[in-house]
Amino acid sequence: MWENKIEQVKPFFNPNEKGFTDFIDIAIHDLDAPLRKLSLLIERLTAGYENITDNAENTELIKKINSCITDMRALINELSELNEAGPEIQYDHVNISELMKEILEELQPEITEKKVTVQSSALPVLQGSREQLKKLLKHIIDNAIRFNSGNESPQIKVNSSKLGEEEKQFRQLEITKEYYKIEVTDNGIGIKEGYEQKIFEPFVRLNSKPAFAGSGLGLAICKKIIENHGGEIYAESLENSGTQITLILPEIAN
Repeated sequence: MWENKIEQVKPFFNPNEKGFTDFIDIAIHDLDAPLRKLSLLIERLTAGYENITDNAENTELIKKINSCITDMRALINELSELNEAGPEIQYDHVNISELMKEILEELQPEITEKKVTVQSSALPVLQGSREQLKKLLKHIIDNAIRFNSGNESPQIKVNSSKLGEEEKQFRQLEITKEYYKIEVTDNGIGIKEGYEQKIFEPFVRLNSKPAFAGSGLGLAICKKIIENHGGEIYAESLENSGTQITLILPEIAN
């Protein structure tokens, strides 16, 4: 599928720019304090007025407020995660197969609930940040589980291969370096035509929030991690026909 290389789209926000990271640091700090106060006020309200939840309308309103607080907390956490995925990383030799086993164990409740089938080939050992590579793969697998129509059980396939010389030339990569391609394919809802690269921009959401929870930052985090490791990430998809996320990573970073 690599012959149909998708044109790169310049993002409105660049998470690697200094001004962007400074702005996010300030935003996280300024959002966190009022959110904590709001949570405390709701707790006091429900504890101080014992009969407040006897009314069905009050109970529903409190439930919606708490849901908004949870969503905002998740957004703040992912903004922090985006900022923390900086290029200054500790390089280790990372066994991606072992990393995938850890991720699947951590996602086991979701896998069991949705009856997810995951098939994985042998994955490479790469030089990079173990923490960042785990976040990268976990975001992608989690998306493959969540963005499903619900009409059939999610099926996820993870395959890996070494890039040949022809593809390295096509992608203008260093011929003397070894690169691996890791493909994560699902049978989910797919991506709208023309949005295959836009999904990697911060805050881009293609689906309604009630149906598919999320902040729109997960794939932006993935892109930043890939760039930290000198690799590439792209998506290929047909709407309602599943998605394939392709990661290209050097065997030895830098």
